Amino acid sequence: MADNIDLNGLPMSIQRFDSGDDPGQILAFYRSAWAAAGKTPGPIEYEVGDFRVIATFRGGCFYTVQVKSSSGKKGGATGFLAVSSAPSRNPVKSDVPVMTGTEILNDITHNDDGKTARTVLLTNSFSPGANATFYQNDFTGKGWQILSSKEMTTQKGRGSVTVFSKGLREVSVTSVREGPDTHVLLNFVDSP
Repeated sequence: MADNIDLNGLPMSIQRFDSGDDPGQILAFYRSAWAAAGKTPGPIEYEVGDFRVIATFRGGCFYTVQVKSSSGKKGGATGFLAVSSAPSRNPVKSDVPVMTGTEILNDITHNDDGKTARTVLLTNSFSPGANATFYQNDFTGKGWQILSSKEMTTQKGRGSVTVFSKGLREVSVTSVREGPDTHVLLNFVDSP
C-alpha cells in the first residue's frame, strides 16, 4: 500500500491486510508474538475510533497493527500494519525554505509508481500574501518558473495558491489564513 514513506524524517512502510480471523484473534497473535521477555516490555494496546491497536518497539523499529471487524458478509477483519524506525535527533529535514518564525508541522515523503512526492505543512504568523511573495522570490531565484498564481477567499480567511515547475518537477504552495496564523502547504511532485 505505502511501501516507502518518510514521515517527519522517519522511514515508514504501511501495508493493508484482510483476514478471515476476527480482530480478537489477530490481537491475540500479536500479544503472543510481542510478549514481554527479559528487559523487553510487552506491547501496548489502545483504541482509535473503530480500530483496536497493538504496538511495540523491537530492534530499533516501531511496529503497529490496527484492526477492526470487516464490513463484508463473511466477517473477519481488516487493518493496517505499519513499521517505522526510531526518530533521530533532527527528524524534520531543513531543506525546505521557510520564513523566520515558521514552524514545520509535518513533512511526508512517499514514492508511488515511479513518482516521488513530498508534502510539507507549515504555520506562521505572516499573511498568505507575504508567504506567497516569499515563495515566489525563493523558488524563482532557484530557477523555478511560475505556472499559475491566484489569490482567494476561503470560509476561514484570505489565501493564495502558486504552482511552480522546474524540469519535470512541480511544487504547489497554498497559504490560508486561519485566525491569527497562516497554514502553508507545499506539495512537491517529481514527473507529474
